[in-house]
Amino acid sequence: MGALLVKWFKGKGWPYKKKAIISVFSIISLQVICIITFGALPRDYYLTSVAPFSYPATLLMSLFFVFIISEFYKEQLLSQKLRKMNLILRRQTKELRTAKSELAEQAAQLLTASKYKSEFIANISHELRTPLNSIILLSQMIKENEEGSYKEQEVSYAGGIHSSGQDLLSIINDILDLSKVEAGKMELNTEWASLDDLFEGIMYEFEPIARHKGLHFEIITSPGLPNGVMTDVLRVRQILRNLLMNAFKFTEKGSVCLEVAAADDRLIFTVTDTGIGISADKHQDIFEAFRQEEGAVNRKYGGTGLGLSVSLQLAKLLGGTVTVDSRKGVGSRFSLIIPVHSPLHADESGSKESNAVTANHDLAASVT
Repeated sequence: MGALLVKWFKGKGWPYKKKAIISVFSIISLQVICIITFGALPRDYYLTSVAPFSYPATLLMSLFFVFIISEFYKEQLLSQKLRKMNLILRRQTKELRTAKSELAEQAAQLLTASKYKSEFIANISHELRTPLNSIILLSQMIKENEEGSYKEQEVSYAGGIHSSGQDLLSIINDILDLSKVEAGKMELNTEWASLDDLFEGIMYEFEPIARHKGLHFEIITSPGLPNGVMTDVLRVRQILRNLLMNAFKFTEKGSVCLEVAAADDRLIFTVTDTGIGISADKHQDIFEAFRQEEGAVNRKYGGTGLGLSVSLQLAKLLGGTVTVDSRKGVGSRFSLIIPVHSPLHADESGSKESNAVTANHDLAASVT
């Protein structure tokens, strides 16, 4: 009976409890039939005096032992699984230690290679800037043609050389700044800087660009701005210049605006344009070195894609960050957020005076 049941159960997907109950009832019932058939006890006596008590008692005891065996078997299986898991974990731990050691070695090699790369870029950038500055200076002298010894075509060629040299110098400077940041050699020169002077310099540089492209450009300041800020103003100006250059580069019509506000001991410079915009899935990519929004943009507008990467790294060194909010075909908003370490804040009258000066700047820079 047991052999037949085992063979029968093999084709069934029944749980253990169901198989155990069927087995117990089948074998105990077969035992009762055998006792009746072979007459080990008088049939009538067995059916009336023995079976009513022995049959249920045997069933209960058998089921009880089946339960005990089941729990013991489960514990044995669990113990075997634990032993196997321990062996697997030991092997995996050994493999992880080996992998960790290899990764640490590779990381050290990458760090060394990155250091050598940054040092090489810094050195080669310095070597390139020296002759490039000479080219820019000489082409500037030919372009100005103070003695009138050059022909108009030669002056035009000199202007092209001077412009290209300036663009190349800007790229080299970006590469040099990025390599300094990566090598941890970028030094900040923190000093007290006037915001009015900063705005005036930005106006002086970008007002002609706005007029040339037929764009409206203005600087808008919020009430409550400090008179100045304690920071590395050259790096702040460099970041704002990168953001504004990108805004003018990618804006064919409409406006470019620089908004400045103070909130929670932070200065927020927001550059807004009505240019080509950036798709949402590219917002993180544009801050990576040598990345632009897409290849077509690179071919049409040029550039290396270093400006935003350098700007973000410099902002982090200043204790701040650069954020972007943009939609394709609508325009972009880039915000430089830096902490205010200002020993002197404008009072009410100072704020009014500062706003009045800025209002004059706005009026002067409103170019259509």
